[in-house]
Amino acid sequence: MKAMQDYVFIAVLLWCSKKDICQKEIAPGAVIMGTAYGFFHQIAFQKTDPAQILIGVLPGLCFLALSLLTGGAIGFGDGLVICMGGLYYPLQMVLYWLFYAFSLCAIFGSMLIFCKKGGRKTELAFVPFLTLAAFGVCLIQNR
Repeated sequence: MKAMQDYVFIAVLLWCSKKDICQKEIAPGAVIMGTAYGFFHQIAFQKTDPAQILIGVLPGLCFLALSLLTGGAIGFGDGLVICMGGLYYPLQMVLYWLFYAFSLCAIFGSMLIFCKKGGRKTELAFVPFLTLAAFGVCLIQNR
């Protein structure tokens, strides 16, 4: 059953990544569907304590707050996707996921700067990095 949860999560992230790259926004339907499935799966099948679910969602809530405080410099949709990830994984895995995503984004951004294709203020779609990092988290979790 855990593998099915991973497949749904990755599928939603792929859907959101495509939309983020092409249109600079997330797919709200995908996030709603993914959130509903993740919440239902945690409560019905995993029998997860609601407090644990809330703890897993905290990093995403922090991103949502930062998005509001920075006037959108950090995407609100990115925060929603991170909240959704907190429904699928415990806090420790969410933190690994974010660390890997930020690392990938930093490497890619550095390459853009090095190749003179972008600068310090270049906007990057973050959900594709979250998607790549999610593959790594799934591999680590399923070893």
